[in-house]
Amino acid sequence: MSLPHPPYPHQPPSQAVTLNPFAVTALVTSLLCLAPLGLVFGIVALVQIPRRRQRGRGLAIAGVTVSAAVLLLVGIATAVVDFRVWTPPARDTAGEIVKPGWTAFHAIEPGDCFTPRSGAPGRDAPPTRGADVRLLPCDAPHRGEAYATFRLPEQDRAPVRNDIVATARPQCAQLFLDYTADPLASGPLQTYFFYPDERGWAAGQREVLCWVARPGNALLDSSVRLDAAELDPAQSDYLMAWKPLNSAGVRCCSTPVRQRSR
Repeated sequence: MSLPHPPYPHQPPSQAVTLNPFAVTALVTSLLCLAPLGLVFGIVALVQIPRRRQRGRGLAIAGVTVSAAVLLLVGIATAVVDFRVWTPPARDTAGEIVKPGWTAFHAIEPGDCFTPRSGAPGRDAPPTRGADVRLLPCDAPHRGEAYATFRLPEQDRAPVRNDIVATARPQCAQLFLDYTADPLASGPLQTYFFYPDERGWAAGQREVLCWVARPGNALLDSSVRLDAAELDPAQSDYLMAWKPLNSAGVRCCSTPVRQRSR
């Protein structure tokens, strides 16, 4: 005859070990490139897990590790890489630049002040590689100022460099004297011009852009424009008398720089 089993002491039902929600959140946010949040959630999870006897320590460590690595890479990149946010410039109703912004060379208008991405080219230097410039108000430090445009004569093929130089140098010199009544008022200046390359010519571009800058990449801090109407009659007559000599002596042996096609 079987004997009854002895009674066992009462045992509470076992509780399942829960997964810490911050551990999961830390890993997910780190993988979604939300590194700061992933780092914070991971640290919170590592603090809570041993106190609450929860699972997820590995997930929390992974979230912290990935987040820290992303933040480290961003810090290094910020220190060594020149980031530029491509924001377009803003103009007022008169067409003046009131908000700096990046644009392409072919969007420059006469009267615009700007800084080329690669700086002002040297004399007889090869064409600049960067096709972007930062347009700025003329009372802000800048490298160059556009003052005129003119069209090259129509022909089937793009003119060679020497032909463009022979046309643009005297044309830009004269246009500069029309732009400012006193070319010496702003100190030593060097004129430059951009012209369409072969691809731009094939696309219908014919405009030459004349612009001026200080030699050696020194900055301008105001516009070089000076309207003769703003002068008194004596000053205007004096500068008009000197205009032929200024026209002959203006430094217009400028660097021709090809525009990149649109």
